[in-house]
Amino acid sequence: MEFEVELARKEVDELTGALRVGFTVEKPVNGELSIEIPSDFEKRLKGEFRGQVFVTKDKPESVGSSDLLMLATVYESDGKKVLKASAYGLLVLLRLKKPLNDLAEFSRGDEVYVCARGLLV
Repeated sequence: MEFEVELARKEVDELTGALRVGFTVEKPVNGELSIEIPSDFEKRLKGEFRGQVFVTKDKPESVGSSDLLMLATVYESDGKKVLKASAYGLLVLLRLKKPLNDLAEFSRGDEVYVCARGLLV
């Protein structure tokens, strides 16, 4: 699945120390995407970002040094509007405003790759 997103916010979680990066999902349906990454990545994040985030079971073939790639395990999915995954305690949360049939392919226990193309400098 491919999502068109725009960077909306960056904040450090006081409890875990993880950097929470929030995106507004614009296509194929509106929603929100939140990805937690190690706070060390803060200095590598672009100040502004508008681009693609992929969620797939297959590892992307061409990943560059400016791409963020995470392997996460799905721990919750309603198959329609919500997908929650964890990568070594770092969370990936996708919440859509309208159902998206493509989410039905992901279920609890599935390993998924989350790739944000060009998010890093």
